[in-house]
Amino acid sequence: MTSSTGGVGELANFLMGASYVFTAGAVYKHHKTKRMALVGGVAGSVVMGIMAAITNYFILLPMFEQFMPLEDIIAAFGEFIPFIHTKLDVVLYNAFPFNVLKGLVITAVTMLIYKKLSPILKGSGK
Repeated sequence: MTSSTGGVGELANFLMGASYVFTAGAVYKHHKTKRMALVGGVAGSVVMGIMAAITNYFILLPMFEQFMPLEDIIAAFGEFIPFIHTKLDVVLYNAFPFNVLKGLVITAVTMLIYKKLSPILKGSGK
């Protein structure tokens, strides 16, 4: 709670990461192949984007309002993405696509190192 985000950023990071890992892991658990690792990563990325949209709209942005007026938050996002004018715009044009992209990057890195990770993922290595 002593961070620059008052704990909101840490909560967001946990919720988004957990949604990605849960989804990707659930998909991969049923068929432990490279293809299903990719499918799980893509599915996890989409779920993380959806989770980001929902939690930002209903939890995180309202929590940030305790530190800064919503209009100022929206204006700050509007500085970088000119067509952001509402809270919904922040969610649809920033939180959702950023988290999907972040998940896809994580998936790409995982796929690049899949061969070395495979024994650990399949539970047969250390």
